[in-house]
Amino acid sequence: MKSTLRYLLQLFIFWMAVFALQRLFFLVYNAGQLEGVSFGHLCLSFIYALKMDAATAAFLMAIPLLLMVTGLFVRRKIFAQMANTITIILIGLVLFLGVADTGLYSNWGSKLNAKALFYILFPGEGVRSVNAVPVWLFTLVFLAEATLCLFVYRKWLRAKMAEPGKIFFAAPVTVLLLALLPLMFRGGFQKYPVGKNDVYYSRHCVLNYAALNSSWNLINLLSHARKAENPYQYYASAEAKKILQQTLAVPCDSTRMIINTPRPNIVLVLMESISAENMMKLGGTEPVMPGLDSLCSESLLFSRFYASGFRTEQGLIALLSSFPAQPTATIQREFGKFEKLACLPRTLADAGYSCNYYYSGDLNFANTSAYLHSSAFTKLLDRDARQWQNCTEWGALDEELFNCHLKEAPTDHAPFFSILMTSTNHEPFDAPVAEYYGGDEEVQRYKNTAHYTDSCVFAYIRQAKQQPWYANTIFIITSDHAHFYPKNRSKSDPERHHIPFLMLGGALHDSCRGSVIETPASQVDVASLLLHQLNLSDSAFTWSRNPLNDCTPGFAFYSFDNGFGWITKEGVVIYDHDLQQMLYSSETAGDAEGLLRQGKAYLQELYEEYLGK
Repeated sequence: MKSTLRYLLQLFIFWMAVFALQRLFFLVYNAGQLEGVSFGHLCLSFIYALKMDAATAAFLMAIPLLLMVTGLFVRRKIFAQMANTITIILIGLVLFLGVADTGLYSNWGSKLNAKALFYILFPGEGVRSVNAVPVWLFTLVFLAEATLCLFVYRKWLRAKMAEPGKIFFAAPVTVLLLALLPLMFRGGFQKYPVGKNDVYYSRHCVLNYAALNSSWNLINLLSHARKAENPYQYYASAEAKKILQQTLAVPCDSTRMIINTPRPNIVLVLMESISAENMMKLGGTEPVMPGLDSLCSESLLFSRFYASGFRTEQGLIALLSSFPAQPTATIQREFGKFEKLACLPRTLADAGYSCNYYYSGDLNFANTSAYLHSSAFTKLLDRDARQWQNCTEWGALDEELFNCHLKEAPTDHAPFFSILMTSTNHEPFDAPVAEYYGGDEEVQRYKNTAHYTDSCVFAYIRQAKQQPWYANTIFIITSDHAHFYPKNRSKSDPERHHIPFLMLGGALHDSCRGSVIETPASQVDVASLLLHQLNLSDSAFTWSRNPLNDCTPGFAFYSFDNGFGWITKEGVVIYDHDLQQMLYSSETAGDAEGLLRQGKAYLQELYEEYLGK
């Protein structure tokens, strides 16, 4: 009996030590985000994690515990052997998850969540995403941790067959252990079981994620995978609807017409992972994208334009269906939901447009092909549609894509609505392009591929001007989402979501060239903007507002992992749902609580609609 109790106690301590080791590696690897954090505040991540770590350890010990107490009554060696085998398997899984979560956070700014879990269904895409982190380093760390942990377990902790004991002593101890198990699962006697609120303690996200136990997070994610409740219930439903209605209200229409022809061709150049800070015209400090900077003189530039989310599928849904990105879900992944959304290509197709999607990557990823097909696109190019010559894992080099459009555009039925989705500036930024910025650090590689994309866009526009269809075409140059590079922005920072948005071409009024629109806007506003210019109804796009209407209450909403930013003419507020507090309010946000109230109602009603689709 004593050896069994000793084994269980030592196993509990072992798991707690494993979690501490994983947390240490997580913090060391992400040390770049710890600037300005005191040592004491950093150490709190280990303290706040104790309750969740203990609950996770109890969960991982459940089956070995049941096997060992069974061995107290049925003395067979097999029970100890099974306990050892199961524990060794769990050690491997837990260590792998911890290493993977460290890489995931460095890349996405979050640990495993519903979005990341979905990517497991696409192993090929998952492998390419992993390429954005140093796989060799993570492999070495995993092997080192596994070697150490297995050595410790096999030498000092290995379960052994229970020694002979008295039943009257074993029985009450067994009952006590089984009674303690569910108590440890929930983390103590408190009213509510242990949860993320117990480990989110800091304004520094990296510390909160360090305290969040990766194994507990996965268990929680799987156990709530089908939970269809709105986690963002800030107000009574009627009150939230009233706030949102007032926020979205447009009292008049004073739309500024910027297009000089009734039915222009529309070409949407959707650049992969391009942040506004790459442009000097949009606050950049280096000329990463001089081509776009020079095009501003002949464009209508929107200086405060924001991506709704931080993944390509979020950007597509926002741009084409005017549906804002949700913090912990993506509607494009759910059949039966995305089909119910309004769709700009479908509206344009009804008005006589042909709709074309030029891409050189995998359209099967994230239901993109299904969504585009349901959106009235009749011409869909992907990696198998053409003989692309020079490719990365994500698609052909951008130059090939633009040349393909220049060659095929004359055969597209006019007027046409065509999207050109680039891919060269995708993680891990390893495309064989000119090294304008020296060095092999990831940020330098990012700037090099961004610079390459810029040169391709500039060359494409220059060549398009020689085409007969140019005079009747409006070009929109923007991004699917921004990136934390070039300035390593945090996931909640507005600049992490700030993207370029330029309108130019032969169909743009000359009076607009060189003008700047400073009204805050986002990807969801594109549908209303274009449809007003075409004198078509935008009534189906309930989340879209026309930024060229002076009566529009200019604002931009963006979401990050369980939080949101709310940008208005008056100011900016950022809210973290896990911390249940405002992370930031700008100096100009006089009524910060009022702005936060708008953002909360917006998110609450957005998620309510998402659940109802």
